[in-house]
Amino acid sequence: MIIQEGSFDSTVRNQLNAALQQAQGVAAGNIVYLDPAAGYDGNNGQSPSTALATLASGYNALREGKNDILVLISNGLTTSTARLSSTFTWAKNAAHLVGVCSPVRVGKRARIAPTSGATAFANFFVVSGAGCLFKNI
Repeated sequence: MIIQEGSFDSTVRNQLNAALQQAQGVAAGNIVYLDPAAGYDGNNGQSPSTALATLASGYNALREGKNDILVLISNGLTTSTARLSSTFTWAKNAAHLVGVCSPVRVGKRARIAPTSGATAFANFFVVSGAGCLFKNI
C-alpha cells in the first residue's frame, strides 16, 4: 500500500512510503494507525483520521506473520507519546512499527515512554517476535 496525497504533507508521505515499502517486502500487510494524541481506541485504525489511541490497541489490531505495519503518528509534542505503565512485549512475528516524525537522532516525538510520573521499570519494551522492523521510533 502506498500513502497517497492528502494523508500527510509530501515530506512525511515520502518518508512513510519508504518505510512501508521496506517493511512490506514481498507480501503486503495491513496498515494500522496509532495516534496517542488524537486517536480513540473505539476506532478501527484503518486511516489517520480513524487512528487508535494506545499501543496495546494498535498492536492487537496487527496480524502475526502477515507483515502488518503499525504507524505511530507524532504531532511533534510529548502529547503524542505512546505511554506504558508496565512491560510491553512485542511477540508477533513479521509485525512492524514505523514512526511518523522528524528523522533525527535526538528529540524524536514518535516515541514510547512510561506514563507521566511513573517509576522506571526494567524490561520496558521486550521484542520476542522475529522478522520485525522498527523504524523512526
